[in-house]
Amino acid sequence: MTARTIVLVILIIFAVLSLILGIVLAVVGHWALIFIALFFLLLLWLLWVVWNVLLSFLCDVKLIRNKLYDESNDALNVFIKSKEKLEKSRSDYVDTQLEYLQELLDAEVITVEEYKQRKRELIEEN
Repeated sequence: MTARTIVLVILIIFAVLSLILGIVLAVVGHWALIFIALFFLLLLWLLWVVWNVLLSFLCDVKLIRNKLYDESNDALNVFIKSKEKLEKSRSDYVDTQLEYLQELLDAEVITVEEYKQRKRELIEEN
């Protein structure tokens, strides 16, 4: 998860720098160099796609390996769920948090009172 976060941050930083460079070059009037900045953005997007495909491939390999050796997939399931939660849009945030609170309540990690309080805070917050 740390590697995924680091790569995502690096990609965002380079994308922002490329956009700033493109704007500066447009203001200065170097139109030929603007295409290089746009190409760099396209290259960053392709790198992001390749990274996600590679990550999916590695998750599949890990799942198959764990199944072959009768090992638990708990840590990998947490990783996959966290990735899925990150990919949900902001509109799904409240629903995701409510589902998470319900899971905590069902697992008896929190009490009914804590569940109601956190649910109320979440709804008021959004």
